[in-house]
This record gives sequence, structure tokens and C-alpha cells, in this order.
Amino acid sequence: MKAPWVLVWSADPRLWQTWGTTTDLAQGDTMGRFSLSALPGGYVVRAVPQETFQQWSSAREQLHRLSPGGVRVDVKERETARVTLTLQEQ
Repeated sequence: MKAPWVLVWSADPRLWQTWGTTTDLAQGDTMGRFSLSALPGGYVVRAVPQETFQQWSSAREQLHRLSPGGVRVDVKERETARVTLTLQEQ
């Protein structure tokens, strides 16, 4: 298995900025595991195949296109939130 991209953005569309602190992404390992730090709040998380993007900056620029189909996760202060994702083809 290739390492998927994991995209995380605010559940509030008004905060959808590629440069914002409520927008992030990571590349999972070959088992699909990933870890990110996030401010408290509601987020949407989605995993897509590694070949969806050629580089990190391309992934951030396409968050709006990828917003449908994510999983909602609520993060509380000093809490670890766990989420199980299904890899979604593009």
C-alpha cells in the first residue's frame, strides 16, 4: 500500500484557508497511520490515495474540491481524537 494523503480542515467553511491554523495535511505511513496536532474545534478529515497529489502544496490548494465525503471529528483541549478513515478514490 502506498502512503495516503490525510487532509484536515475546519468543519466551519468560513475558516477554509490553505494557510490557516485549522487547515492541515499529513501523509500517512504505508499502514495508513498518521498524526497531527490541532487546535480545539470541529474538523473534517479525509484520506485520498498518494497519487492524488504530486506534492504537499498541491494538496492544500485542492481542499475545497475535496471537502465532500470527509469524516467529522471534534477535538477538545488536551485530548487525543482518533478517527478511522476509508481511502477514497478521486
